[in-house]
Amino acid sequence: MGTKKMGSGWLKISSPEDLQKALTRMLNKILMCEDPVAHAGRFASLANAWTNAHRLFLEEEAIAKINQRLDALERK
Repeated sequence: MGTKKMGSGWLKISSPEDLQKALTRMLNKILMCEDPVAHAGRFASLANAWTNAHRLFLEEEAIAKINQRLDALERK
């Protein structure tokens, strides 16, 4: 399932990858604003959230691969 735009610009977030996309959008808006330094605290908080979402995404991929290998071993 992916990020889906809802009616008034809302995004449906149903996975860590969706969250990363939404956070990236917000981070880019801060960087493009007139005075991004004024939003340094907000940027740092969002960057931390993005990092955690990315870590979760990578962990989910690793778990899926382990489960596939386990399933293959159990079928033998």
